[in-house]
Amino acid sequence: MGNGDGPPFSNRSQTYAKGAQLGAPKALQVADRWHLLKNLGEALEHWFLRLRPKLTQVLSTVEAGNQVPVNSSAEPTLGQHNRQVRFDEIQNLKKQGLFLRKIAKSLKLSRQTIRRYAFVEQCPQVTNRTHSKTLLDNYIGHLRKRLADGCHNSRILFEEIQTMGYQGSRSTVEPAG
Repeated sequence: MGNGDGPPFSNRSQTYAKGAQLGAPKALQVADRWHLLKNLGEALEHWFLRLRPKLTQVLSTVEAGNQVPVNSSAEPTLGQHNRQVRFDEIQNLKKQGLFLRKIAKSLKLSRQTIRRYAFVEQCPQVTNRTHSKTLLDNYIGHLRKRLADGCHNSRILFEEIQTMGYQGSRSTVEPAG
């Protein structure tokens, strides 16, 4: 590295880059794949966070006839109120010129949370979560019936659904401890 033969790899640190430049002025500094992907991911996240209000507006316009509002009352829920307060605090500190890391430290929140609120024009709303499909979904009916029948032996239940085509592990069938 010191003789300029190979490139020192950047770890996104300005101190490292400066040291590499001083120690090996002829060396070409490049970012490794992990840091390139990390930078890309952060840039995309930042971009989508900025677009989120517009995307939400477009999506709500498209789905307007298909959805019933979750909270139709004019009163915001406690969670909505708390998110709005957090959003206002972060926006105020950002306008004062504080860095995201300093905002995170002063509010005792993660930098990821600060980023989520700092680069949007309005307070993010909670999206409805959908049930993600699991390996047990096709066998829940059978398992409920067998439990109602009094069978609580996870080995027997596991073997029964295995014969029905279940591909998962036995530990997924066992009750949480």
